[in-house]
Amino acid sequence: MEKLHLTTSRLVIRNLKQTDAEHFYNYRSNPEVTRYQGFEVMTQREVNDFINGQQNKLFGKPGEWVQYGLEETASKILIGDCAIKLDPRHPRMAEIGITVSHRYQKRGIAGEALRGILQWLFETKQLHRVIALPTPKIHPLWPY
Repeated sequence: MEKLHLTTSRLVIRNLKQTDAEHFYNYRSNPEVTRYQGFEVMTQREVNDFINGQQNKLFGKPGEWVQYGLEETASKILIGDCAIKLDPRHPRMAEIGITVSHRYQKRGIAGEALRGILQWLFETKQLHRVIALPTPKIHPLWPY
């Protein structure tokens, strides 16, 4: 198991840290951001507890979600997060999810993060399948 630290042209993808709490709360408490996600609006206390539980997690334990921060390289602030979970039955398969702050949407951030993560998962970790499923908020009858 290992810590994840990836860089793209505009992002550092890394473990969350307590100094991210303010920015994490800013978008995770926004109903417009959580509207299509698999989670609800978070309180400041929930954010702090969540980050405390995630900041030292290592990648590689099948069945366990690990949440990573998307830090903008230029400003060094958290502008989103992503989660990766290896399938417990097939550890060469993963599920991922990405959330981008409402202040940074429509700039290609999610796509850039996704490309970086997929490249790492396929080329470095030798996974053979990665999925992202719609949440019940988007498709309440999922699976079709």
